[in-house]
Amino acid sequence: MPAWPEAFAISGHEILSRAFDNFWGCDLEEQLEFHVTTANGQVMRNKAERIRKRIRGRTYDLFSVRGGTDRRDFRSLRIQGRGGSDELFAWVPDLRRVRRLSSAQRADQFFGSNLSLEDLEVQFVERNELVGRAAALVEGEPAHIVTTHPLYDSGYDRADFFIAQSDFAILEIRFYRVGALEAFKIAHMPRADTENLNGHSLPRRMIFQDLEAGTQTEIHYRSRRVNPPIDEGLFTKTTLESHRRLLRLEPVAPKPVHGE
Repeated sequence: MPAWPEAFAISGHEILSRAFDNFWGCDLEEQLEFHVTTANGQVMRNKAERIRKRIRGRTYDLFSVRGGTDRRDFRSLRIQGRGGSDELFAWVPDLRRVRRLSSAQRADQFFGSNLSLEDLEVQFVERNELVGRAAALVEGEPAHIVTTHPLYDSGYDRADFFIAQSDFAILEIRFYRVGALEAFKIAHMPRADTENLNGHSLPRRMIFQDLEAGTQTEIHYRSRRVNPPIDEGLFTKTTLESHRRLLRLEPVAPKPVHGE
């Protein structure tokens, strides 16, 4: 059974703050792969790179999916602050130029996956309303459940965050539409695939299930550095326009990921 006394000895705000700081409160360099399984069972794979850095109270995030040619690549630059006023820019291959995206376009899916740019955003406690608390077991591990409602334009109405009581690692997120009792999308972070880097418990594999479309996208993190030195000058539109690798990292003898 869930550890009920321990679960409610700490406030929901504190739980969410510690979980968000664990997951998003660090600078990152990552190389990853997307494995997209369509409703008919077809599997598509794409490699990607990501650089994230906190600069003067805002989070800058460069993301690049390599499609093989400049006309198939997807590159984005997101700038987020705790108080809102986000900016999002993307390289549009057909136009061969960088365009600013609206908040509504954050929920658009890309590369045939069930993922959107919103799924890759940094979360801030200040931009969420806490609307519920509970406790549960996730694969036998005691976990807090904190339910939130986003205080910004979003593709979902509320989310359940399943957060490990032991180290505040996020184990699962369930996303709901307005008035719905069942989640339309679930993100799993299997505990067996968690690694600890510089005090942050981070998943080496994330599984996004779209229960409406019957599709699944797995993110496999092939290499990752936490809080490395990162040049602030990378986070520009010029970087989006350049057809070059963001990182020169190569995976260093990764352990087999559970399920591969």
